[in-house]
Amino acid sequence: MDATPTQAAQPPVQPSKSQVPTPKKAKTETPAPAPARPIGPSTGELPSKAFFVTVKRNPAIQEKRTELPIINEEQGIMEAITHNDFVIIAGETGSGKTTQVPQFLYEAGYGHPDGPTPGMVGVTQPRRVAAISMAARVSQELSLPSRRVSYQVRYEGNATVDTNIKFMTDGVLLKEIANDFLLTKYSAIIIDEAHERNLNTDILIGLLSRIVPLRREMSRDPANAVKKPRVTVCPFFLEFAHTFPPPPHLCFSLCPCSPSS
Repeated sequence: MDATPTQAAQPPVQPSKSQVPTPKKAKTETPAPAPARPIGPSTGELPSKAFFVTVKRNPAIQEKRTELPIINEEQGIMEAITHNDFVIIAGETGSGKTTQVPQFLYEAGYGHPDGPTPGMVGVTQPRRVAAISMAARVSQELSLPSRRVSYQVRYEGNATVDTNIKFMTDGVLLKEIANDFLLTKYSAIIIDEAHERNLNTDILIGLLSRIVPLRREMSRDPANAVKKPRVTVCPFFLEFAHTFPPPPHLCFSLCPCSPSS
């Protein structure tokens, strides 16, 4: 009987150290820091330094002012205004919203020619008596002359080129929008008594919801810092025609810039 030769089991060949693949280290990439959130009413840039206006008030007025509930909310209100384009302030009657919020803005540099936001602070009132009386009251509290805190109503007003805070009726602001759609003279607009929902207030809120984004976009273009763009109502409606179902045919048929004309 022939014996079949058997081969001894060979031990497994161990790979040399040079053949052992070395595991690759995972690359850890440091994520790029998120860009800073732009703040500011229209410039979209962080202010280079803090700016404030010192106000010397009458001691009696200052004592009465500290009793108003809105004074304790000044910091929160100004932070909200600084970081947002639109802010809604709700409070009880007599809390000091009408007289104090314009003063908060003025002390923060709004309306000051040397500050980062040199445009006027505009405050609309539904009635002309309120515009005149509030301008006189805020002027007294800030110890400023009437040419600095002024009012403008139909056929009457004392606003000048030196005006920092301007009280006016909502119809006056609508008229200014017709002549200057971007409201380039203003750094902040306050619509008082907006809860009354009259026709002029609703139109103003709708227009400002378009004006503020347009101002933000145009401020990012360096060319607009030298040459102010001319914006008319018709291209404005053409650009946002998708907002209206169906589009505003009246604008298309009557505007001279319409393709059908």
